Amino acid sequence: MPYMVFCTDDGMCLYNYSTYETNFYTYGNLPIQSATHLNAEKMLVILGDGSWSDGIYTFDIQTFKISGFLLKETTKYFIGLSLMKLL
Repeated sequence: MPYMVFCTDDGMCLYNYSTYETNFYTYGNLPIQSATHLNAEKMLVILGDGSWSDGIYTFDIQTFKISGFLLKETTKYFIGLSLMKLL
């Protein structure tokens, strides 16, 4: 994959190996707990800080937008620090 991901308390930074540039992306300034490549066009990201928006989302590498809410628990907060723990 052409990107390295750094998760932060208010989004994530993507380092592009091809251009040697780092860009920051956010979704409502929510912390991104973990991220991993899903396929050539998308990544899975875990957003969570104990709020209604906690869940697993997709991040489109072509448009650089977070969308596609995949999983949410409505009665309690369950998002962990690693996608590996969920798979």
